[in-house]
Amino acid sequence: MYTLYTFNIKKMVAVKNIMEEVSSPFIPWSLNIICN
Repeated sequence: MYTLYTFNIKKMVAVKNIMEEVSSPFIPWSLNIICN
């Protein structure tokens, strides 16, 4: 459970970094599909 929690935190941070670096209109849509 702790490992899964840590993995999710790292994934969220990675997604946040990607969204900050890349500002394209299709990126949030793609990430929304992947995360859900």
